[in-house]
Amino acid sequence: MINNYIYGILIAIILGAGCMATYTDIKEGKIYNKHLLIFFLMAIVLQVIYLSSKNQDVVKGYLINLAASIIFSLSIYCFKIWAAGDAKLLILIMSLMPLEVYKINNMNVFPGFSIIMYIFLCGFIYVALESMFLYVKDKFIKREISSMYCIDIKLLKNLAPKLIFAWVISINVNFVLSKYFKVFYFYNLSLCMLFNALLIVYLARYIGNKIIFSFVLVLGGSIYIYNFINSSITNVNVNLKVMALVIILIFLRTLCGKYNYKKITIENLKTGMILSAGTVLSFNGSRVKGLPVDASESMNSRINEEQINSIRRWHKSSRGFDEVVIVRQIHFAPFILLGTIIGLIIN
Repeated sequence: MINNYIYGILIAIILGAGCMATYTDIKEGKIYNKHLLIFFLMAIVLQVIYLSSKNQDVVKGYLINLAASIIFSLSIYCFKIWAAGDAKLLILIMSLMPLEVYKINNMNVFPGFSIIMYIFLCGFIYVALESMFLYVKDKFIKREISSMYCIDIKLLKNLAPKLIFAWVISINVNFVLSKYFKVFYFYNLSLCMLFNALLIVYLARYIGNKIIFSFVLVLGGSIYIYNFINSSITNVNVNLKVMALVIILIFLRTLCGKYNYKKITIENLKTGMILSAGTVLSFNGSRVKGLPVDASESMNSRINEEQINSIRRWHKSSRGFDEVVIVRQIHFAPFILLGTIIGLIIN
């Protein structure tokens, strides 16, 4: 009976932390460490009491799942997909989540991945719908009917080499995992597919290098053809699923990149915003001190109040402009909260 109460309190604290983080993320663009720490201190003792009543296998599964969550969260942060606050929020949720929430299998090393999958699915759907809306608005509403085309040939030409490159990488990674890590691959298919997708995103930066591009195509294509001929493992169905994931990922990454920026007036600048590389470079040569210098467009280049004041002084100078270009940010806290709720309901 006591465990049931603790279980309910842990879930309530998780949802409370998610709601608080969502509020501050949307309103101020930040997830505060002090808020996460308060919720963590409120619940960690309860989690210890809860785990003390479980057997050793449950405790071991909890620790492995927590370690996998930490590694995953930090990896996504290193990929610059989300900010440090988002990583900390996910780690907090995974540290407080009762293991019984997940569908546990001894071969599944990361049962909490099911909730992470729902989190990214929510974010994926939002970005896809928003980008497609902006694309349709740009192609069909802002232009004359006579200049409209149903198929963007230039977009397709840019996508073709990316798809070929990604396909060669995917099928080889998929083959190695399914041949040499068959049991792990079977029970962790979603995790393997996500790893595949992240690898593609990382390696896609080398597509512009013709030497690397040609080398990967020739070597990867040859290896796969050899393995296909000399092995009974073909994984046609899984390869099709991976290819569908690759196509969607590359297409949306290209489409989202097209609408990744927007112009705003100097007066509307807020702390936490990320300036485009072009905007930061336009500050070069200015005598105004304290202007942003990081043109990486990553989470590390978010501007603070002092930099905003410097930009306003630059705006009044002879080199200044009325508008700057910022990188459109995605607030991940709402997706983390929504994905957690969906995971709780489904699991």
